[in-house]
Amino acid sequence: MYRNKVLYIHRLDLIVENCLMLELKAVEPLHPVHRAQVLSCLRISKLKICLLINFNVAVLPEGIRRIVL
Repeated sequence: MYRNKVLYIHRLDLIVENCLMLELKAVEPLHPVHRAQVLSCLRISKLKICLLINFNVAVLPEGIRRIVL
């Protein structure tokens, strides 16, 4: 919100037990803008932890990033 106007709306992918956010992607590389997006969503939602999961990898554990505020 800026001057009582909504500037941007982002729909969260999943929230688990009201404490963990999951952000799901399927992109070649994860870019810094993906991390910035997750940090913004964490601040707005008042959650502390997010798993940024990229499904476009050979082995899934390589595509999981844990982001904590």
